[in-house]
Amino acid sequence: MREIILTTLLGLLIFYGMAFASPGFENFTTYTEVDVPNRVTIGATSTSWANLDSDEDVYVYSDKGAGHFSGDFEHLEKINQNPGVNAYLASWMVSVATGTYGYIKNTISSDAIAVLNEGNVNLELLLCELNAGVQACDTSIALALNTNYWFTIERDEAIGANGTVTLLVYDDGPARTNEVDGLSRALSEKQYIA
Repeated sequence: MREIILTTLLGLLIFYGMAFASPGFENFTTYTEVDVPNRVTIGATSTSWANLDSDEDVYVYSDKGAGHFSGDFEHLEKINQNPGVNAYLASWMVSVATGTYGYIKNTISSDAIAVLNEGNVNLELLLCELNAGVQACDTSIALALNTNYWFTIERDEAIGANGTVTLLVYDDGPARTNEVDGLSRALSEKQYIA
């Protein structure tokens, strides 16, 4: 069995932002921080970052161990992203390796599923699967920057040959009743979740 890594932040661009876990679900102070330039602030239920640069490796992760994500799961996240350069940041990722999304994709050609955020004029979300470094994504509608969005990220093992991951995006707070977009990826393998 491979070890499973849950990553909540990968620094791939310059921008300001914040991601929050739902209280009681994850304690970010127990995560490992890779942040030499000191761009991340970790609280018990939130992780914030500022001035990320594309040539810096910045991320926060927790090694959940082999088999942790072998079935269905649901993760909740709140994000607010300010304008940045035309590049991507992974605000959430499950992978078999530790590192930035770009490192996992381009250097070691490994496997992962991730939510990527791009924000220059609008906020664009991508729900991506990496399979041996090959990327396949579903893309969101254009969303407003400087706006709170609440995500529900779910994996349903019963849908498709290897399960399906969905990202539901809401704009009405923790109640999550006003869905503004939904993304979905049928998974090609179970390597990073088995």
